[in-house]
Amino acid sequence: MEYSGKALDILETARKLFSTKGYSAVTTREIAKEANVNEVTIFRLFQSKENLFEQVISQIIFKPRISEYINANEKNLNKYLFGIGNLVNTIFLENIDLFKIELVESQRMQNRNLINRFPNEIKNVMVSFLINKHGKSEEEATMFAISFMAAVHGLCMNLYFLQTFTPAPHFNECLGFIVKKFS
Repeated sequence: MEYSGKALDILETARKLFSTKGYSAVTTREIAKEANVNEVTIFRLFQSKENLFEQVISQIIFKPRISEYINANEKNLNKYLFGIGNLVNTIFLENIDLFKIELVESQRMQNRNLINRFPNEIKNVMVSFLINKHGKSEEEATMFAISFMAAVHGLCMNLYFLQTFTPAPHFNECLGFIVKKFS
């Protein structure tokens, strides 16, 4: 959907407020005030707070192409895993506000399956790669892909949300260690 500058300002303001306060704590009046528009404008453009929320989610999600991170003809497992790890990291970095909204609004986001679809898409690509290029069985390839994805996902969650390690580790160093353990 094509939005005017005013509508994009409202979406951006709503994104910031939803990601910091959560859906329930934010009012359309607050969004209107922060976006310097009349509250009626929000309802004229988006009909409801729920629809505004849906549009925020739809508009801000970063949808990478897997082919930008991995070569379909790649046979080297290390290069392939580095590509997958960097893809997951990019999804985290580019969708950080969406993750924040999802964490704050877990009940509301449960059925949206926007961010959650990426791990399954990546897992399926990895399973196919491991079966076709490395002769693994489907079961073995699935367990490998899930385990690798869980390790990278956990690293990203820790780096960007939990932040339990001081000093914070560097993503590429940790990814290198994970790839080494999996290859």
